[in-house]
Amino acid sequence: MASSLTLKELPPDLPRFVDIDELAARIRRSKWTIYQQARTEPELLPRVTRIGGRVLFLERDVQAFLENPPAPRPSMRGKWARTKKATPGRPTKAAQVAAREAAIYADQRHREGSHG
Repeated sequence: MASSLTLKELPPDLPRFVDIDELAARIRRSKWTIYQQARTEPELLPRVTRIGGRVLFLERDVQAFLENPPAPRPSMRGKWARTKKATPGRPTKAAQVAAREAAIYADQRHREGSHG
């Protein structure tokens, strides 16, 4: 018959693992973000350990991560506003109205000139 050990009966030298919920609370990120980064950008997190389908982190790696976090990535916000577009793109509403009014004015001037 197999017996199960309680947490108090485990040897103290076994490594302690941190799950997603605890890590999310400690580094102030959502669980979804941690799952995504563990899959796509693991260098932004403590070393990932997968056991039985669970994503876990060694406590000592989490402590080292909190003491020396990675450098923040540059933000993509405003990137497109800073770059110069190769093509002018769609005109703004104001530019469309101004062009329409200029066309109507030019048409009226043309009609006045052809009848006079």
